[in-house]
Amino acid sequence: MSTLIEWNGDVLKRKKYSLFLTKYIESKSNGIVININGQWGSGKTFFLEKWFEDVKNNYPAVYFNAWENDFSSDPFVSLISCINSQIAQINSQITKSEVRKSFISKSGAIIRKISPAIVKGIVKKYIGEGCLKELSETTSEAEDTISEASSQLAEELLKNHEQTSNIINDFKKSLSTVVDELTKNELNKPLFIFIDE
Repeated sequence: MSTLIEWNGDVLKRKKYSLFLTKYIESKSNGIVININGQWGSGKTFFLEKWFEDVKNNYPAVYFNAWENDFSSDPFVSLISCINSQIAQINSQITKSEVRKSFISKSGAIIRKISPAIVKGIVKKYIGEGCLKELSETTSEAEDTISEASSQLAEELLKNHEQTSNIINDFKKSLSTVVDELTKNELNKPLFIFIDE
């Protein structure tokens, strides 16, 4: 754990807050999300970068800069790519392991499943592309057809949600196994993921 030697350039003396937050996160048995909120220019990026530099000495840690990755149409893909490349830097042995292959595989499954194109495809399948205009001009004769299509759409979306939930659980287990692998030697749990957005 980092001691209270102030960060270079930290005129607001915020390191003590990072130490408090690290201990707080460490005390939680399940994952936790902490949001650091502040106006533009208030030092959030400085704080996260310095905190990350301290934390990575004792814990597996990943730093994701959303601003540098805003070219991607899917932020989840960018985040997974960042995690994948940085865990390899933490432990080069994990690069060749089955654990990492499983993580990549589960990541691919979740990316495919939660893609907005999936939902768009389901909606298109059941109600067609030109349906919005037609729905606004619907007569009572077509209500039974619309009702049936809506029912099928709802059923498909529920099925899709259940499958997605299972895939997300598989992904979480895979990430947990990666953390187990990363913390076999000198690093401690948990995994810290810093997202600067």
